[in-house]
Amino acid sequence: MNRITVDKGLIKSFVKYTKTSKYKAFIQIVNSFGPFIGIWILMYYAFDYSYWLTFGLGLINAFFLVRIFIIQHDCGHRSFVSNSKVRNTIGYVCSLFSTIPYHYWPKSHNVHHAHNGELELRDIGDINVLTVREFSRLSPWGRFQYRIYRSFAVMFILGPIYYVVIHNRLPLIKMDIFKNEKWRL
Repeated sequence: MNRITVDKGLIKSFVKYTKTSKYKAFIQIVNSFGPFIGIWILMYYAFDYSYWLTFGLGLINAFFLVRIFIIQHDCGHRSFVSNSKVRNTIGYVCSLFSTIPYHYWPKSHNVHHAHNGELELRDIGDINVLTVREFSRLSPWGRFQYRIYRSFAVMFILGPIYYVVIHNRLPLIKMDIFKNEKWRL
């Protein structure tokens, strides 16, 4: 692996962002869950009035759902709040909305972070990317399969459905840290 040198002044400028803040965490929870639940209620009442309005509110609410998942993500990285019981409770509550299991996801995601971008070790969470040499060695059928795999429909429609519905719920990863994982809904 190549080592990159980073200016020490640059690293010092990041220190102020490495500390958790209960106040900022609380504000993030309120300004993510508050609008999400409020829009959800509006959608319920708008449904009888207009399907298009309900759909539009759903699109807006999707952004707040992403914010809720970001909170879950930060809890999974142990960075949202310092108290582990509070952090895990927040993460579990977020997972009820995001439908991404909180117990399993941080394990696989942290392995992904540890090895992301290493062509020598492509594993959890990586989208298969071939080098030019690897692609040129594929048979015509293999190239066709790779192009289908990398298509918009697979990457942005089928892939996310597979990831949310199957990958995060079945113990498909065969690594020591996952040996005790069970099927979870």
